[in-house]
Amino acid sequence: MEIHRSGGAAMNYPTDRKNSGYFARFTKALFASNAVSETGKDAFLLVLYVASIEDRTHYNKPAKLWRSQLMEATAISSPKAILAARSKAIELGLLHYCEGSRTSQPIYWTLVPSWLELHMRRVPNRNVKTATRSKSEHETEHETEHETERLQEPSTHIPKEKRPRFEKPSLNDVKAYCTERRSTVNPERFMDYYEANGWIQGKGKPIRDWKAAVRTWEKNGIKNAKPSTDDEYEDYTGKGRKS
Repeated sequence: MEIHRSGGAAMNYPTDRKNSGYFARFTKALFASNAVSETGKDAFLLVLYVASIEDRTHYNKPAKLWRSQLMEATAISSPKAILAARSKAIELGLLHYCEGSRTSQPIYWTLVPSWLELHMRRVPNRNVKTATRSKSEHETEHETEHETERLQEPSTHIPKEKRPRFEKPSLNDVKAYCTERRSTVNPERFMDYYEANGWIQGKGKPIRDWKAAVRTWEKNGIKNAKPSTDDEYEDYTGKGRKS
């Protein structure tokens, strides 16, 4: 148990916050009570940040924070504004503060004043005996345990895009596509080739897009066997050239 002094009085860091959903209950109570109207934006952000640090350390110890850390985390622009926000939070009973030194960080933890306690009671506490709590309360509390940890851990899962399942074309499909493109590819030769090898392309990979394979044959045909006359085109594709 850590004992800290503020204004000469010894204070113990609370021990009843572990596994109680404290962060969720505390923040929900702050919003439900419209505390920001009393604290102002800066003090409200300061209190929320201290609460998140307590949650991140699993309530094993209070938050130890340099003033510069608070300024960076809350975007409060000046040391003077931080002092004003801290004073307001302490005045309203939301924050405990122990002054630090040049070598030791100041110590903070959140408090629950009487005006906030009513709102805290409306959010289920995990430390209440199991028999008195409903299944839905258990599920809600399980989802909110250590919320700040989950929020700060970016998801690395990227769902894979599902490729459409390959459907083998008919000879008429290939003929129609070749005609549409005025292709140099012979549809019968194309079909015979892939029917013989089980619709496998280079390096033993299965065909996923037969139209792409037709276009690849076109490119090879442009270099090697592009028909130059109408008769040759008809022999190669089964269709005459369009006039």
